[in-house]
Amino acid sequence: MSWKPAVAALIFALAGPASADSVYPELMTITAGENVAVVGSDDFGCVPNGGGLLTCDGAGDSLTLGAIGVTLSDWDIAVNEDPFVSQNFSFQNLSAITQTFTIATSIPITPAIPGGSLIGGSVGGSITDANFDGLGQLNTVGGDPFFVGTIDGVEVPASALHADPFLVGPFAFPGQTLQIPAVDFGLPGPTDLGPEALNTIGILARFELSPGDSIAVTSFFVVEPRVTQAPEPALAGLAMLGLAGLAVARRRR
Repeated sequence: MSWKPAVAALIFALAGPASADSVYPELMTITAGENVAVVGSDDFGCVPNGGGLLTCDGAGDSLTLGAIGVTLSDWDIAVNEDPFVSQNFSFQNLSAITQTFTIATSIPITPAIPGGSLIGGSVGGSITDANFDGLGQLNTVGGDPFFVGTIDGVEVPASALHADPFLVGPFAFPGQTLQIPAVDFGLPGPTDLGPEALNTIGILARFELSPGDSIAVTSFFVVEPRVTQAPEPALAGLAMLGLAGLAVARRRR
C-alpha cells in the first residue's frame, strides 16, 4: 500500500491509553501531494457526550485548509472509544490541478479487544461538478481502495471497499452530481472476522479528484469483541445431569 508516512505516523501517535470524553487534537489528517493538514475535534466543534462518545455537528459550517487547498463543510462525525467511527462530510478541491487526497480519521480505543474482533463498515456518497465546467471525475489510484478500515495503524484487507480501479465520472454536463455507490461489509452486525484491536481504530479514504470539484462521503467502521462465552459451571452441571437422565431413561426402555 502507498499511504503517506505522515498519515501512518499520525495513527501510531494516537495509540495509547484513552479516557472517556476525550478531546482529539489530531482527529483527522488530510494529505494532498506532499502537503498535510491536521484537523482536531475542537476545530470540528465536537461535544463530549459521556462514555467516550464524541459528536461533531457542522451542518452549514465550513473549514478552509489553505495549506492543502481544500474546504471541508457540512460535517456530521461521531466517534466512540468503545469503538466506532462514523463520519459524513463534504470536501472540495480548491486547487487548479487534479490532486490525490488521503483522508485519515483515527481514535484511541478502550478497552482493548484482544484475541480477535468482529468488524463491519460502509461507504457511499457523491461527487459534484462544483465549478460548473462540465469536466472532472473521481478515481482510485496506486492500487489502493477508496475506503479501508484500520486497526492499530494497520489496514484491514477484509474491510476494503471500492477496490482500485474504481471510477465515478466523467461529468456529462456542468453542475452534474454523480453517485458513489453505497457498499458495505459485515453489516448488520458486525459479523466479519477481524484482528485484535489494542490501541486505535480508524478509516482511510484515498482518491484522486479533479480541480474545483467536490465530494460528499459517508463512511462507517465498527469493531467489537468476538463473543465466545463458555457455559456457566451451574448450567454445565445441569446439562450433564440432563444427559445422564436421558441415558437412564433409554436403558429402562
